[in-house]
Amino acid sequence: MDVVRHLLSMAALDLNPARTEDGTTPLLIAAQNGRTEVVQMLLSAVGLDVNKAKHGGETALLIACQEGHAATVEALSLGPGIALNQADGDGFTPLLIACQYNHVEAAKILLEKDGVDANQAQKATGLSSGVTPLIMACNYGHKDTVKLLLATEGIDANKGSTNGDTPLTVARLLAKDPILGGGAAELIQLLEAHTQ
Repeated sequence: MDVVRHLLSMAALDLNPARTEDGTTPLLIAAQNGRTEVVQMLLSAVGLDVNKAKHGGETALLIACQEGHAATVEALSLGPGIALNQADGDGFTPLLIACQYNHVEAAKILLEKDGVDANQAQKATGLSSGVTPLIMACNYGHKDTVKLLLATEGIDANKGSTNGDTPLTVARLLAKDPILGGGAAELIQLLEAHTQ
């Protein structure tokens, strides 16, 4: 930590340029490794771009959500100028990623912040169909994440993807999967109760 403090005290240090070929910055590395104290120190640096992304569009907030570092997600969500809904190059937002990986605490932190859109769908491209966070959680059978999303004010449990899949149709498809479908019956009950 003393080294980080010393580096931050250097007036000419610019933390925004990438330090690797893929566009990784010190903030991205700290977020990926769940180094919340380092993230907080970097956020206090003058001129730091909290939304600076790797070449694939992944921001520090998205990476912290992917890794499930809830304390780091909280610190980044309070960063000056943070774009809470900023998507990566594939259209994934931090909330979508947290839901995909079943990082309930990270998703909860985001959903408690003003401006986070619980219904924001992934950008539809040739390979993706514009799924919502709720569809994403249903697709992977993440019951706790589904419960969290359904308890969120303003959630649209009927919002479908661009190919017409809704959370309920995805849960019904999951029920047919011999490996992942074991908990789908409960998902279906939750969704049916919420959409009535």
